[in-house]
Amino acid sequence: MAMRRVLALALLAAVVVLAVGKSGGATVTLREVDTGRSVELKRGDQLILELEGNPTTGFRWEIKEVDIDILKQQGEMEFKSDPKGMMGGGGFSVFTFSASRAGSTALQLVYRQRWDKEAPAAKAFQVMVSVQ
Repeated sequence: MAMRRVLALALLAAVVVLAVGKSGGATVTLREVDTGRSVELKRGDQLILELEGNPTTGFRWEIKEVDIDILKQQGEMEFKSDPKGMMGGGGFSVFTFSASRAGSTALQLVYRQRWDKEAPAAKAFQVMVSVQ
């Protein structure tokens, strides 16, 4: 009976350690209204950008500037349709970054049609990120 209890506690401790390890640090979510802000993160924190857009128009958000040693993009950009919108309507481009090393970097994105690099961006988003 005592052995089962020890095994059960060991298993519970392992599950807690795995859960804490996977959750990482804090998550900070920014939207277009946050452009121009400065953000402080700790290593292991996540930064999520939710930027309005409509890819059916040919416009897309693209990363123009970031130090990838400090702030690493996690996966590809995901598009989430506006739940109230119609098919082909707008939504949000979601970018996820992980704070991987101490330092500071500008994070700048532009909203443009990829084939028209000469035209000015329709919109821009920029924040300064400091990682402790």
